[in-house]
Amino acid sequence: MSDFEVSCPLCRITVTAPSTLCPGCDQDLAILAYLRQRAILYYNEGLRLARSGDTKAAAFALQQVMAIDSGCADAMVVLGKIHAQNRSFASARDVWERAIRTEKEHPEATRCLAALDDREAAMKKRSARLRAPLALVSRSWNMFANRTSEADGKGLVTSPDADPDRLPRVLDPAAELATLAGRVHATGRDLRLDTTDIALTTNRYRIIHEAVTNALRHTAEGRITVIVSRSDSVVTIDVTNEGRFSEPVPGRGLGDMRARAEAERGTFEAGPTGDGFRVRAVLPA
Repeated sequence: MSDFEVSCPLCRITVTAPSTLCPGCDQDLAILAYLRQRAILYYNEGLRLARSGDTKAAAFALQQVMAIDSGCADAMVVLGKIHAQNRSFASARDVWERAIRTEKEHPEATRCLAALDDREAAMKKRSARLRAPLALVSRSWNMFANRTSEADGKGLVTSPDADPDRLPRVLDPAAELATLAGRVHATGRDLRLDTTDIALTTNRYRIIHEAVTNALRHTAEGRITVIVSRSDSVVTIDVTNEGRFSEPVPGRGLGDMRARAEAERGTFEAGPTGDGFRVRAVLPA
């Protein structure tokens, strides 16, 4: 904003400092000049406060400018930037659009709106990329559940009384694990498998499958590691994933895995680690 410059409300002639008299009608525009000066003071104070990081006080000062001069597009632009800095993007858009309505094609307001449009488009693309892996996992899980249901007439083993080894003759766990790895890699995630020389039963595969599905459901990046090891008379299944684990959502995943482990008289535990989440099942060999 420049030094005060006011327009006569009667004849629309612009008067600039230091004069306050309209040359067209001799009206004294001192009050309008005073308000204009107040608006300039508030505007400069708003800029100072914004640069110092006091965005709340800066927003108040700029709102005072707009109360005095509802056509001050420059104040609207700065206020919009404060809203955007505070991640109130809807408010920022409203103020910048008002600035453009007030001063058609205001260059800075136009630039800010274009940047906001680009950000929103990028967020939509990122959201679509994150949804695609989850959709793939969901389809994979549904295919597996349907095949299992067709094989035993009941579906997943969720009861400790169920026989976890009923299906090896119709379902090859090792082949299914290789297929699962291919589907995970198709989502762009890294899956490391270490199941050397360990016989996988259907029930053990189901624990691994559900743990990997949970990792994809609750994290968007980071390596997933599956290690199946044998020591003395037990087989240990460890599935870990790197990355920040989101808050759990209601579901049967952990409960199903626990039921399958207990169906073999084994133990099950799951919880966050320092850099991710781990599922562990210890089963009799």
